[in-house]
Amino acid sequence: MKAPITFSICIPNFNYGRYIGSTIQSVLDQSYPHFEIIVADNASTDDSVAVVRSFGDTRIKLIQNPYNLGFAPNLDRATETATGDYMILVSSDDTMKPSALECYVRLIQAHNGEHEDLVLSSDVDIIDSDGHITGSKEALGSVLRTTLAKIGSTPVQKTAEAELWHGHDVLRAVLQGGTMTNIGKFVSTCYSRRLFERVGGYHSIMSVIPDAQFSQKLALQNPLFIFVGQPLFQYRIHGQNFYSQIFSNVKMYGDKYL
Repeated sequence: MKAPITFSICIPNFNYGRYIGSTIQSVLDQSYPHFEIIVADNASTDDSVAVVRSFGDTRIKLIQNPYNLGFAPNLDRATETATGDYMILVSSDDTMKPSALECYVRLIQAHNGEHEDLVLSSDVDIIDSDGHITGSKEALGSVLRTTLAKIGSTPVQKTAEAELWHGHDVLRAVLQGGTMTNIGKFVSTCYSRRLFERVGGYHSIMSVIPDAQFSQKLALQNPLFIFVGQPLFQYRIHGQNFYSQIFSNVKMYGDKYL
């Protein structure tokens, strides 16, 4: 019997003790059971570590950094010990819907026979600090979709559930747009560990948007991108990350230069 597909859910965290319990619980509530959870705590000064330990679940691995490494290096810490066939980085204030992994497994099984490398990303719901849905975002955003149309690219396949695109077509559209943007949504993007290792993981020179550079490294390998047209994850916007984003906009100029 063929072994089941396994997932590594990697959660970088710093001082999100208020939210990380909900994040971990959303993974534990998955209808598909074959996963591990890796939490990389970046020397939090709140109760984050206590919250993670309170679950007492052997599927949860906690990595504690001796000091704050910075955001981008902590992504490396969260992912470097992953053992799953596929990997997902989930911020410690975001959540997964119960059927997320089940949906991804179904699509992986449907397409990885024809395509060696897959990258999946779904639409996301936007939630506030209390978990109320305030909006949504498409996995394949309107700007990228418009650029793809302008350069004459077409999807490999389009169904009621998902759109499939060649990685080089998507990367060409991103570069045509002239901005360092993420392909797909950070919280919902899933990729094979084999592909992750081939591009050298994150190991980014960027401090604010390492996920954008990483997604473009993936696209350069020309994998099949599968954009799922339903929200399988929830991205949380609240006061704490809103103000950090304002500060990040200043640092982003340096990132773009690099």
